[in-house]
Amino acid sequence: MSEQVPRPKSRPPGPLAGKTERHFTAAMERFCVDRFGAEDAHLVAIREGSIARGFPPIAITPMDGQVLSMLVVAANARRAVEIGTLGGYSALWIARALQPGGMLDCFEVNVDHAQFALEHLTRAVPPITVAVHIGPALDQLKSVLTPVDFVFIDADKENYPNYLDWAVRSLRSGGIVALDNAFAWGFLDKPEQSPRPAEALAIRRAVDALASDKRVRASMIPTNEGLAVGVRV
Repeated sequence: MSEQVPRPKSRPPGPLAGKTERHFTAAMERFCVDRFGAEDAHLVAIREGSIARGFPPIAITPMDGQVLSMLVVAANARRAVEIGTLGGYSALWIARALQPGGMLDCFEVNVDHAQFALEHLTRAVPPITVAVHIGPALDQLKSVLTPVDFVFIDADKENYPNYLDWAVRSLRSGGIVALDNAFAWGFLDKPEQSPRPAEALAIRRAVDALASDKRVRASMIPTNEGLAVGVRV
């Protein structure tokens, strides 16, 4: 008679479910990027060109780009909106993942950033359909034909609650919204202690709104900056 192997006890309830280790290092991120689709020459040109032009070094990472691309595919998205485009790096990841004939509307307040993004996005191979709107997004989002399938928010943080409100109202059922920097640079749980308290508090309000909104099913993807994701139900 074989010896009975005792079943492991279930982990106790709680935020960490008994786990205290963290394994996602920079080396693991490089491994994941290499396995699941590294940057190509066009993405590298946008990233490096943006830095050479003196743009803030705040574009998403290649792994973030992979995650956004996957979410766009999961939403079976044909119409997408990006609020905050910088040099167009994240826009290229999103636009390439759209269904054939898809359209991406980008909103960027800085003229130099928007022009650089448009120059690169119009040279994409295979071609993509992108409109880059210059100016405050809240003034221009009303021009977007809704419903849309996917919204990525990565713009001025103090308007995150407003952008999220627009996104949830504008998404079709099954559409996806994603908010970058959702960890508030490590101060999501204590935004008032952040060196940028107004921005951190606005991010916290947006995350809380997403978590409590009955129109979406939401959670957080623990990327380096934190990506809050909601699916319209």
